[in-house]
Amino acid sequence: MKRALVHHSATSLAECPYPQYATWSGCVDKCPESTFPSPPATSLSQLAGGSSERTTLRCEHCHYSCRSCRGPSDDQCTRCFVDADLVDGGYCQSKVLLARLNAAAVWYKAMTVALMTLCVVIVSVAGLVLVTQTNCLAACCGGRSAGRDAAGGRSRALLGTAGAHKHVP
Repeated sequence: MKRALVHHSATSLAECPYPQYATWSGCVDKCPESTFPSPPATSLSQLAGGSSERTTLRCEHCHYSCRSCRGPSDDQCTRCFVDADLVDGGYCQSKVLLARLNAAAVWYKAMTVALMTLCVVIVSVAGLVLVTQTNCLAACCGGRSAGRDAAGGRSRALLGTAGAHKHVP
């Protein structure tokens, strides 16, 4: 059987008899690792003959982070290389980056707790100072109406009318 070429993504793939898959190296029964079976493509010979059937199967490359996949995107991995873990239902994440991310998350949580604790301490101290100052002012200066006038002198009411003309230190 003569093989025609199928053009896809600026590369040439062999046209293979059904149910074989076209790859860059020839026809295969199963797509190799790091590739996935793509939907059938219309071959040039079918287009030239006026056929609209889509019978040419091909293997496409997985995303570079995937060892095996179900599609071309980075979230369609089914297996990862040894230096990565499969996370979030299809992403291959570097083990080194995951370790650093987890360490950063622990640090972030610790710093958040420390900051919140510091805020509580500051608000508590400020409240204590405010209450202490208010009580001190009430005790020290709250007696104005009971013996001192606004100028800090003795009240004339306490001195009586007889002592109103005398100067009291």
